Amino acid sequence: MLGVHSICKYETEKLLKSRKWLVPAVLFIMYLGMSYSVGPLDILSSFGICSLVVFIGMTVLFFMYNDFSYQAMDQTIFIRISGKKSFYAGRVLLVGKVSMIAAAISVLAPVIQYMINGKDFFTAPFTMEKVISGFVLCFLSGFCGGMTAILLNDRFIPKKEASIALCILVVLLTIVKGGLHEKFPFAKWVSWVLPPLYDLSFAYSHGDNYLFRNTGIYFLWMLFYLALQILFYVCIMDKKRWE
Repeated sequence: MLGVHSICKYETEKLLKSRKWLVPAVLFIMYLGMSYSVGPLDILSSFGICSLVVFIGMTVLFFMYNDFSYQAMDQTIFIRISGKKSFYAGRVLLVGKVSMIAAAISVLAPVIQYMINGKDFFTAPFTMEKVISGFVLCFLSGFCGGMTAILLNDRFIPKKEASIALCILVVLLTIVKGGLHEKFPFAKWVSWVLPPLYDLSFAYSHGDNYLFRNTGIYFLWMLFYLALQILFYVCIMDKKRWE
């Protein structure tokens, strides 16, 4: 019987063969190159903005990934697993793996700049806590973006046009959540269903040297939301009929 890690490896090969990761990857590298080309920079604000970019990139990548399937191969894999949950947990693991790579690249860019240009390139000391917290921030943001995309696929929303429109709407509302609350205060009562990315990135960007202590509640909120996304996806897909 195939386990979750074997399914993740299979899904990884599908993603690599699809080449659909190339455009998001190139655009992300270009963004980092432009973002860290001129200093001095506030590293917290840079990480905060980068988390939004990672969220968007991962949403786009895995929304496109939903369209790439080998149905005959998938059904062959299905007969070699102990349960459907293993198959979909493998896909979740793939989202986490790609998010980890994106987060590593996100923190590697400023680290390289710091090593080349020294401490004067940033407006505040570039500490290990900022590197670690920046990695966690981008990892959670990317993971949440990827899960948002696979939750809005055509297995949940039958019409492709509606799926695309809803995905775009969710991404836009997630990014502009703060401005939406200022203009329409009543939106707070319904915006809780959106990923808490804006709340986390805003709090992080305006943080101080004690990042995890002062923004820990937002990290936990994001982690809890992500756990709900994963649980909802695996359980719902487990109950749907395989086609």
